[in-house]
Amino acid sequence: MSDDKITILQVSNDSSWQDSCQIPETLRWIHLRPDEIADFTADQLAKKAENKVLKKENLKPHKLLSFQAVLYTDSTVGDEFLALADWIEPHTLYFPEDLPGLSDALEPLFHQKLARALDMTDKDALLMRLSKGLFIKQYGAKMGIKELMMTKSLLNPITFEGNRYAVLTDDFGADFEQVAYYRYNVPFESAKYLDLWQEMIHDSSVDVQIRIQLIPAGATFEIAKEWCFEGEALKDPLTLEASVDGNLFISVLAKGEGTLKLGPLHYRFARNGLGEYIPGGERFADANGHEFMTYFHPGDLKPPLNVYFSGYRSAEGFEGFFMMKRFGSPFLLVCDPRNEGGSFYLGSESYEKALAAKIKETLDFLGFTSKDLILSGLSMGTFGALYYGSELSPHAIVVGKPLVNLGNMAYKERLSRPNGFGTSLDLLQAMSGAQDEEAIQHLNNRFWKKFNKADFSHTQLALAYMKDDDYDDKAFDDIIEKTRDKKLKIYGKGWVGRHNDNSSAVVIWFVSQYNKILNRDFGRELK
Repeated sequence: MSDDKITILQVSNDSSWQDSCQIPETLRWIHLRPDEIADFTADQLAKKAENKVLKKENLKPHKLLSFQAVLYTDSTVGDEFLALADWIEPHTLYFPEDLPGLSDALEPLFHQKLARALDMTDKDALLMRLSKGLFIKQYGAKMGIKELMMTKSLLNPITFEGNRYAVLTDDFGADFEQVAYYRYNVPFESAKYLDLWQEMIHDSSVDVQIRIQLIPAGATFEIAKEWCFEGEALKDPLTLEASVDGNLFISVLAKGEGTLKLGPLHYRFARNGLGEYIPGGERFADANGHEFMTYFHPGDLKPPLNVYFSGYRSAEGFEGFFMMKRFGSPFLLVCDPRNEGGSFYLGSESYEKALAAKIKETLDFLGFTSKDLILSGLSMGTFGALYYGSELSPHAIVVGKPLVNLGNMAYKERLSRPNGFGTSLDLLQAMSGAQDEEAIQHLNNRFWKKFNKADFSHTQLALAYMKDDDYDDKAFDDIIEKTRDKKLKIYGKGWVGRHNDNSSAVVIWFVSQYNKILNRDFGRELK
């Protein structure tokens, strides 16, 4: 059997779906009846124990089962199901929409695992959805505006807002005509769904259409399938499905007169309603299509809630899953897919309100308060942790390599760090509308206005920094200076080096501080 198969567990007293349905080749199907659960768990636990011995002897360990989905398809399955708790990941437990009800013993488990009802009336359709949407690893990438090729002769010159937008202001005509296409095609796998998300802003007097053509693998002139999207459909990612592998040729068409701003094109393996990037992931976008994603893992439902802001990453997706999971407590991952690898979690008023509201909503779900909240991040993630921590007054903020003076970070691109981090200039232009001295100070002040108003009377800050940081060398000193009159406990550790030096030492210290806080303040065992 192929190791990359998607493993599905069905638990029921009645027959296995495998007996009546055509199971897709990408699925490995396992069916257990209630009276078989005890033997299954005992076998897996025995293999797990034996693996510890085999590992010491450098022998090949047993392969343990993990499930990408568990289907509870029969309400007559009783409390025996509880024994499977350790084999069920949050957001992967599914049950029929018309399920009569759960026993009092099972309800807490379904709550903790964030179980979800699905329409299971058409089993074949659901099996296909699971086979395409429950791939094991997340994947997301983008093509920037440098890859756009303009095809229509325009009266006015095209301008650029850094690497954020190509700006076209013109009369595009009365009918849809191609104005641009991407010079590279997007790979397409028939075994998965694919989401396309074209960032754009345009006047109401301009209409836009995205045309996508699937060229079969190995073909040159054949078009296997074509999609056209316009209007309201373009406000959300476009989910594509086809039965042919190949490459996608993507065109942008427009009509009307006015301004059209074209940003990056995102393409992601999609789960068709089962999550963004990973099962259970959620997406938010403001009126201009600026996104952030979150993923909530309930852990053991006991304090604290650990929030981790992903660092800068050109590959789209969540960061820090396994690190946060090892701590055992509930956690919330946050990622920012804008620009080349993130826009430091800054955005419009609605963007920032929504992000803070998501953290508060998660606290409410758990029945926690801000005293049960830890915000954290590394590099770009430090800005998110400190910025939103200033509003939420958490129990602790744990950061490594802090970046807070984002205007200064952009200024250093000229001499201190030439061509080292061009996105800093895009961020400056996006948030301040210019790139002069006033814009630099304006962007710096975005952070300090919020930080200086913060109530840190019940907050502790663990902060690791680089003494020769070529991105923001003032961050640690400025935080110390700005908090002299605040009741904020600060634990600091510095290393000689630039921003991207000695990352391993910073991460080790970051994890050790997390463990100390969890152990000392919440009575959790060290991990």
